[in-house]
Amino acid sequence: MSEENPAPAAPVEIVRSELQVTNLIRGKQRTYGVPDNQFLRYSQYCNRRCAKIRSKLGIKGGKDFDLTPDRYQNPQHIELLVLQADGAWARYRDLKGSATAGQRRQHALRRLRKSLVWWNRANEAAKTFGTETTQLEVTAFYNYAQATLALELGHWSEALKKFIEVSATFKELGQSTGDSNLANHCHDITEDIEPLLVFCRYNLGDSENITASAEIKEKVKSIVSINAMSSTRKVSEVKWRNWTIPINHEGLKTKLASILDLIKDSQSEISNEEIRVTIFDRLIAESHGARQVIHTLSAQNTNDDLARLDLFLRWNSFVATLERSHALINTFNTAAERAEFAGRTFTRVVELRPQFEGDVTIESYEYLWHAIKCYYIGEAKSGSETITMLQRAQNHATKALDLITNESIEDPPTLKGWAERILHKIRVARIEAVAAINGLKKDQSNSVQRPFLEDQKSYSPCDTLVTVPPKAQFVTPKPMIFDLAGDYLQYPSLEGKLKKKGLVSKLKFW
Repeated sequence: MSEENPAPAAPVEIVRSELQVTNLIRGKQRTYGVPDNQFLRYSQYCNRRCAKIRSKLGIKGGKDFDLTPDRYQNPQHIELLVLQADGAWARYRDLKGSATAGQRRQHALRRLRKSLVWWNRANEAAKTFGTETTQLEVTAFYNYAQATLALELGHWSEALKKFIEVSATFKELGQSTGDSNLANHCHDITEDIEPLLVFCRYNLGDSENITASAEIKEKVKSIVSINAMSSTRKVSEVKWRNWTIPINHEGLKTKLASILDLIKDSQSEISNEEIRVTIFDRLIAESHGARQVIHTLSAQNTNDDLARLDLFLRWNSFVATLERSHALINTFNTAAERAEFAGRTFTRVVELRPQFEGDVTIESYEYLWHAIKCYYIGEAKSGSETITMLQRAQNHATKALDLITNESIEDPPTLKGWAERILHKIRVARIEAVAAINGLKKDQSNSVQRPFLEDQKSYSPCDTLVTVPPKAQFVTPKPMIFDLAGDYLQYPSLEGKLKKKGLVSKLKFW
């Protein structure tokens, strides 16, 4: 063929990238406090995560910024766009919650429009190189952002149509998937949208009876297979403490197999805190789904096995919540924030402990979280207040460790090691606090990475840390002169004194 008419280039096959958008967004929102209205904290996380992805992809800012759909075409490309959009949405919610003037409201709306721009980019990228499931989820969140903006602007009919479409998409997605974590997230989203639908219909006067089209439902069912992500492993019984609980329901056999695997993973040594939090989130979600099945079965036929199985799931879910809080406490920047978070967790333990009356494991968790609370309060204080709080923390941690040792608590197996590390950490902090008050300073130039009590050369000598008074000794008091002469003095008779009537007798001493 001539050079003037070159052969057409062969089409390049696009490798489809998959990203679990709903699990990513809702999981991170839960991790960074969105359910507790900590939108600013979540927005800051999105900014940090986006900066890491940009650095990894080599994306520059300014005029060289380029995130067109044909640029990278990998999951991190979509993740960056999704987190940019959700970070802008979180900033909008934060500003809306504190909006007291029209200017503040306009700032919040600008953030919402910015979120819509990012969702539009993510939607284009997902359509270009994303899988069908990724396209479905990104489009649903894009419509969610459009509906939110229409709601803010008072376009009730448009907002109602979009919200109904989004609700139908997530409802069908939750029913069609085999991932219980995704199903719970979809259920939460549909519950969040329900009051917005009522509000839109109220403003429209119920004049528009809009329902979801059957096309949306069939599209979701065709994309997501019911058994695509279901587990094939099953268990016939659960052994817990002194009980062997038989499992007769087929659905519970699969769910409990997944839960037992998650419990095993949660008790393994994992250094990455984000992975640990993800495991705990999945364990809590799976336990919640299994308990719903148990409650349905209990309504039909009550027996001891179902009650014990419900207690097993409730206990493991509560322990996973406490362990998850332990992993999350390191994500806070200041000691005051850690102390507040530890205080909320300790209050939660105290409130729910009556449900596990006589459970020594939950009692030891209560002591440990009381110790952690006092430790971080002491870290936020200074001087003698720090030493006082650290002493209280040490007392509670010692009680927890003694209880674990005396009762031979082995479930969870990581509890004793955690208590020992907490007690050691508190002891070290208390020694350093006492040393700081008495003028002892650590020499950073000679510091080595060794245990605290072995790191002797890193500290400079000083005066005695604590002045101890001498032992009390008995001292014989010296007698006064009148005490010595008391036995030799002779006093005149009182009777003779009273008999004298003259003037001279009155003047005489007796």
